[in-house]
Amino acid sequence: MLTPLVGTWLPHRFVGQWWPLAVFYTGLAGVSLLCIVALDARRTTHAQSASVQGAR
Repeated sequence: MLTPLVGTWLPHRFVGQWWPLAVFYTGLAGVSLLCIVALDARRTTHAQSASVQGAR
């Protein structure tokens, strides 16, 4: 929700510099990667517990 605002504010605040946007978007990519890894771990754990309960 705030991503477009921050992405607009950074170029106005740091005129002619590219690194603030690079750091910002790298951070966003890192958060996305962590969320994907966490979701996969949760899915794997849920699938394993469901298969163990189904075997009983």
